[in-house]
Amino acid sequence: MMLDFTRWAVTWQRWRVPRTAPPTIKEGEVVIGYGEGAVPIIWPAPSPVRASHGLVFSASGTGKTQMFAAATAAEFCLSDCPLEKRHALLGVDGKGDYIKAFLSGVAALRPERLVDVRVLDPFAALPFAFNLKHLARGGNTPLEVRSLGLANLAATVSTGVGTQAHLGAGSRQIDVIQNCLLAPLASPDPRASPLWALDGLIIPQGLKCLAAITDSERAKQFLLSAQLSEELRASCAGRLRLALAASESLERMMSAPTCVQFSELLGPGRACLVDLGRPTGGLSVLTRFFANLIVRLAVEYLLERPSPYPGHHVRLFADEAHLIVPILSDCCEAIETTGRSRNVSLALCTQSPVLLDEASDSLVPVLLGNTPFKVIGRMDMPSAVVCTLYTRHIAPPLRSAKPSIYGSAS
Repeated sequence: MMLDFTRWAVTWQRWRVPRTAPPTIKEGEVVIGYGEGAVPIIWPAPSPVRASHGLVFSASGTGKTQMFAAATAAEFCLSDCPLEKRHALLGVDGKGDYIKAFLSGVAALRPERLVDVRVLDPFAALPFAFNLKHLARGGNTPLEVRSLGLANLAATVSTGVGTQAHLGAGSRQIDVIQNCLLAPLASPDPRASPLWALDGLIIPQGLKCLAAITDSERAKQFLLSAQLSEELRASCAGRLRLALAASESLERMMSAPTCVQFSELLGPGRACLVDLGRPTGGLSVLTRFFANLIVRLAVEYLLERPSPYPGHHVRLFADEAHLIVPILSDCCEAIETTGRSRNVSLALCTQSPVLLDEASDSLVPVLLGNTPFKVIGRMDMPSAVVCTLYTRHIAPPLRSAKPSIYGSAS
């Protein structure tokens, strides 16, 4: 005779778990689901007094993109505070699914707010103006630092491609690309653009031409004294061409007489969505480059805010967050630890924490330790091992009476 104790075990489990009153849902808060005991799971609303970061680790096809799109669309539409206090959203979408779902949600909830949404697609036939020569910068970001960041990005995305995947970019290449970019960025000529750096590496006497048009003494001295071999010159030109001028539309975008400004894109009540789901020729290198470039420049702009910042909140969202690993390695801890005082939050969504962990030993524990809202769902074995390895040490302080999802629900 076999006895089935399943019903008894379920009843016992429900009896021994302490019952708590469900949290009160305040006006404007977004409920994205329900956990054990029908406890509502509340999306972390933007707040200057508490961290409101979000993180999702889950396998492909589990609905994480649709959940985040629905939550951010509802949050964007349900805000009835004064315009100057409405939060802004910058979403970087590596597939295009998030943008479609977000726009559908806004159209269903408050179609009049669609005028506040701007979609940027660098791979469109008529892309937006993005000449970095005309991009405003704060007083704490000198052009030398901006050109170094651009050089590192160009080197990072152009390394690890095809048969040369095992090769890296040397310090000499970074130095050459940095100074070639610094020259047009520091030029008084309004027609200057980063593409002039590529021309300087290609045309005869190009480095001397760059030195003649720049106001940067550092770049001028380097360009006039540099003795570059043909191999080094061709290597640097190839990296810049792959990142900045892989197509005619990208050339038009980078050489435009103006540039979109983050002060406008991320103004109160605005949503800026970057569509990277259709790279030119299917080159994933371009997707990674523009994802990292736009996020880096946005973080640079936001971290220039005074602390504490009394203005509107800005949320950075990245679907397929492994695409922006280089930027997360540099900026993630700064955003998650000091972003609250500058009214900035970070929301990341990815199916592979393994890629994050391979890029930086500290990235995954920083995300898990400083993110109050986490959804960790079905994933492959390597990803589960990574999450288990880090949560073994930091799981107790993450669990609380506040509604959250951790594993299945807690």
